[in-house]
Amino acid sequence: MNVNVSDLTLLQPAIFLAIEFPKHIERGIVDESTLSSKAVEKEVDEVEATRENACSGLAMWECQPNGMEGITLFTH
Repeated sequence: MNVNVSDLTLLQPAIFLAIEFPKHIERGIVDESTLSSKAVEKEVDEVEATRENACSGLAMWECQPNGMEGITLFTH
């Protein structure tokens, strides 16, 4: 393993935890045979549909906020 010596103090708690509770390493790992591509695609599509721009709701940071036209857009 290629780890900087300065990072060892950050890894030490994780190493001790892995030694004491080895089952936690496998937590969150999903067996690929249980996944169906259609279910994953559907979930990804739902998330993508609800995703908004990072500046949404912050009209002062948008270059062209929705509904602003003419002189109000110019002075913005």
